[in-house]
Amino acid sequence: MIKNKLTTSGFSKIIDYIPTVTNLNLAFNLLSDEALTILLDNRSKISLLRIINISNNKINERKVKSTIDELKKKGLIVTI
Repeated sequence: MIKNKLTTSGFSKIIDYIPTVTNLNLAFNLLSDEALTILLDNRSKISLLRIINISNNKINERKVKSTIDELKKKGLIVTI
């Protein structure tokens, strides 16, 4: 889903449709810091997801460091 102008709102809507996805590339979209919180809050729904690329979005890595660390503890490889 690279370069699809996907927003954080749109991301929250597709979470229910990706329970079997193991690798997700969301690079070059319009995701904000809140997308990582949504990801963490819905981790049980997408438990098969092992790798996510969220580089080149509107995410401030410093602000979401603790959320990224929490996702890593839950077995997710996050590229930002």
